[in-house]
Amino acid sequence: MTATIPPGPTRRPVDARAGTFARAVRFEWVKLRTLRSTWWTAAIAVGVLCLWAFFTVNVYKAMDEARVHLVADAATGGVSFAELALAVLGVLVITNEYSSGTIRTTFAAVPRRTTVLAAKVVTLSGFAAAVVVVGLALACVVARGSFALLGVAFADDLAANAKALAGSGFALLCAALLALGLGTMLRSTAGAVSAVVGILFVAWIALAPFATSETAGTIYNLLPTSAGTWLFSTPEVIRDALEAGYQTLTQAQAFTIVGLWAVVPLLLGGLLINRRDA
Repeated sequence: MTATIPPGPTRRPVDARAGTFARAVRFEWVKLRTLRSTWWTAAIAVGVLCLWAFFTVNVYKAMDEARVHLVADAATGGVSFAELALAVLGVLVITNEYSSGTIRTTFAAVPRRTTVLAAKVVTLSGFAAAVVVVGLALACVVARGSFALLGVAFADDLAANAKALAGSGFALLCAALLALGLGTMLRSTAGAVSAVVGILFVAWIALAPFATSETAGTIYNLLPTSAGTWLFSTPEVIRDALEAGYQTLTQAQAFTIVGLWAVVPLLLGGLLINRRDA
């Protein structure tokens, strides 16, 4: 007599792709937090924001104007310079692996290269956002303390301060993502950092003297650093710029320009990463 063995529970085939993105994010987070350059660039970004806040209030004191400044005027004074620190981090996130050859191991573990890039975007964005929140919060503390210490009049307009701080945070985050995209495209630390400096600073400084003219002013406002300033400029700063003859951007225009400077290099990097050998 033959015994009948009941069938076991039906098992679904395992999808090899399941969890790949989550694993890639975990891998990228481990790599990001174990690099000394990550913490150095974060500390520099926070330090620049705080030091520049103190410096800005000192400038207001030296100007000796009968004017009430917003806390955000000082707290966001160093944003354009803090962008460089986060941009260097964005470059190193990808170019470090190309220079050391570990990118081959990364692609072997996660064969879909766009998944690797997407994981880097997520981890870099999360870390940069944390740095930005800490940096701007401390810059506000330093700014308030400096205003009180130096006897400079200041105001706590919650809506205006929040708008300026949110805009500066977006500009800082986009600078890091712009750098990641350029690093993916160029695969060279020196080349990508040079490109970032050229876009964020050299072009910005070179066109600044001509920013009040119509044509040069339009080009000037299309630069990420210039457009970013309109994201965190307070109403008083915008009024001063208009009186000086500068062309200004609306919040929507500035948001779009800064966002495109982050998205376009990442899309181009995503295309190139699949077309070239590691």
